[in-house]
Amino acid sequence: SPLRYFGGFETKTLVYETLLQWGDDGRLAPGLAASWRIEDDGKRVVLTLREGATWSDGASVTAADVAVHCRRWLGLPEHAWLRSAAHVQNVRAIGIRELRFQLDRPAALLADLTAVNPTAVTGPGCHDRDGNFVRAVGSGPFVVVGPTEQAKALRYEAREGARLVDLVRVEGDPLDALLRGEVDAVVGSDLVRVDPARAAALQQDPRFHVVQGRGSAMWLLALRWQDGQLADPARRALVVAAIDRDELVRVAAGGFGQPRRAVMAPVLRDWPEGVGAT
Repeated sequence: SPLRYFGGFETKTLVYETLLQWGDDGRLAPGLAASWRIEDDGKRVVLTLREGATWSDGASVTAADVAVHCRRWLGLPEHAWLRSAAHVQNVRAIGIRELRFQLDRPAALLADLTAVNPTAVTGPGCHDRDGNFVRAVGSGPFVVVGPTEQAKALRYEAREGARLVDLVRVEGDPLDALLRGEVDAVVGSDLVRVDPARAAALQQDPRFHVVQGRGSAMWLLALRWQDGQLADPARRALVVAAIDRDELVRVAAGGFGQPRRAVMAPVLRDWPEGVGAT
């Protein structure tokens, strides 16, 4: 369940969707919500859900369902790291597909709604009458089948088509398992560490197809500026201008990454600490 901090993003994003997600340009893009608008000088956020969306148990996704999910995590201390949650006064359905968040002040709610834990939306069938999580029901592209024989893999079935995906835990370097033919694909993440240099080398091997997708990790290069030579803003500006960010990505990350001058993606500059930086 995305309401608990167990399991990896690889498993949850197969089954559940967040209302919004990050696009390839680093800006907000539709997820389960097809569109959104800001009202009342930023204190009201209205989202329109994707038409025709269904839960994996066949039921139609409604704004009332999503509102119930939001009320399961809003206000709880374990989710307080999402700073905007403290400013949400209520969330309610104002139509079959329209959902409204009322805030006491403008906050970065839309950015927070991209967080898989806890905002990836669970369907009503996830919980029993007492609110206990009993099974994975989401609006994502796959359904959990369950563990395979002897629990060697966790199996998922595509909601459209006949595709099966088995998530397998391997010992040691996952790329070694790939080279041995024990797995068909490796997805790098915080849980599955892939050496960028080895991944770059595989790009030259015609047997493999290496794809770079959106990630969830950020490397920050920081300099001590409170005292010494860099206390002078003009000197800091010279250092900033001299750094070859493309070369840093090439050497440190095997070319897998996007260099940025800001602390985070441009859309996150409105976060309390995300003021943008050089």
